[in-house]
Amino acid sequence: MVSLYRWFTARSMSAARLPTGVLAFGYVAPNVTVAGRLDMANFWIEVGLASRLEVMVSEWPSYEALTRAFVGGELDLAWLPPIPLVALERRNAAVPLVSHHRDGNSFFHSVLVAHRATGLKTPTALVGKRAAWVDPYSASGYVLPRIELAKLGVDPKTAFATERFYRTHPGACRAVIDRRADFAGTWLGRDASGVIVRAPWQELAGAEAIRIIETFGIIPSDTIAARPAVSVGDAESIRRALIETSHAQTHLVRDLFGVDEFRPWTAAGYDVLHYCTAQASEEGLLEGEERGDRSSGRLGGGA
Repeated sequence: MVSLYRWFTARSMSAARLPTGVLAFGYVAPNVTVAGRLDMANFWIEVGLASRLEVMVSEWPSYEALTRAFVGGELDLAWLPPIPLVALERRNAAVPLVSHHRDGNSFFHSVLVAHRATGLKTPTALVGKRAAWVDPYSASGYVLPRIELAKLGVDPKTAFATERFYRTHPGACRAVIDRRADFAGTWLGRDASGVIVRAPWQELAGAEAIRIIETFGIIPSDTIAARPAVSVGDAESIRRALIETSHAQTHLVRDLFGVDEFRPWTAAGYDVLHYCTAQASEEGLLEGEERGDRSSGRLGGGA
């Protein structure tokens, strides 16, 4: 399989959608509820009122589908995690508008977690185990853990009995809690004193079973970005409206985006992430493939 990172950096960025007077926003929501869909629509109605622009909202099943739609001109605005943004912005195919801020900053940590009952306590103990990843484009839930594991001598191309993508961070953590996977890659947020203040497993039943095996470096937060085809004036209006609405609708923003507020986008942290990702892609660490027998958990020939 061609590296997904290389596909996006090499892909032609020339596709354009004819202007219709309506901006299209997309986000990944594989299991969106009716209530969640209505809340997101209401949020963008508020953004539209503040910006005096009309915005249409659509859900996508994966980051791959979302980014393909963005590149192909089906979307004007998108909620992008760091990895797609790094690839697209490098090719001048995305204009980041705002950073997602949690707990007063725009960074979070990548972590590996396991069920306490497994007895797993170190990254090197993960060889031969079942991996739960989030998505091939998730910096904390796939990309950075594989880069760091390789540095520790664990070859992620061959080390694990099975590898599955669960598409969301709670989904990957749930797989560990339910013992469908031995470990997962995900994220957490800490306050200034180092205390964990936010993590995707905290609200899950059985969360007390989660043990942190390893914490890796900081990762810049997600962003909402515009295609370059969006006029500078419209992009600036959306940027201002997102920031204003995040302050006016704090509970809605927290529920929908998992953040406290939006702030003007900053490139801090992205240069290092771009370098590491490009290097790892060339080494074949980010192929984005599931491996192993889905039904039994036995080795399925791909590992």
